[in-house]
Amino acid sequence: MRIENLLTFINYEKVNIVVLYVSVHRSCKYSKSDVVIYPAPEGEALNAKFKVTVNGIDVPVYNARICTEDKQGRDSAGIPAISDLYFDITGFASFDMKKGPVKVVVSVEEQIYTAKILPASFRIIPTIKDKTVSFEATKPQHITVEVNGDHIRSLHLFVNPEVNNSGYPLHKEIEFLGYDADHAINNVLIENVVINGRKVALEDVVMNDFVYNVTVK
Repeated sequence: MRIENLLTFINYEKVNIVVLYVSVHRSCKYSKSDVVIYPAPEGEALNAKFKVTVNGIDVPVYNARICTEDKQGRDSAGIPAISDLYFDITGFASFDMKKGPVKVVVSVEEQIYTAKILPASFRIIPTIKDKTVSFEATKPQHITVEVNGDHIRSLHLFVNPEVNNSGYPLHKEIEFLGYDADHAINNVLIENVVINGRKVALEDVVMNDFVYNVTVK
């Protein structure tokens, strides 16, 4: 918080009146240092519909295939031979939150008339202005942003907790799950894997039922 004093002298009927104006400037509520944004991999195609910023920082929005809205398309997506012909595209983004609240701004190319932040149980009320919708996220959570009633091509936003890269114990970081005898995991080689700055060792790998012959180097 910063306080500035402004002295104004008013001469009124030969009487000097000193007026003291005190203006209070509050520090910005949202800080760029409160979030961690990971850059998009080189060459990765980003989503064309949504643009996202968090505390003023651009967040990459990626593409994800989803089922089409019409029943025929959904049914056809279940047929392997033609499934690649029947899909729609939506966007998803993620960032790490060190400290909340943070301000999320979502922009699209069309006028926004309605917007929902889901699940409704979070009770996040968005602010709509022209082609943008903004809201606060106070803690790590998974959010869906529905614009103009489009529940199929909604934005999926993953607000993650901060990753602690120092002093966080690496314990059972890799887990192999075997579903049944017909879908066993076999002959797997794990080589030079580093998590949280530490190389994965055999004792850090959990091998459940129907997991055989896993080698860690």
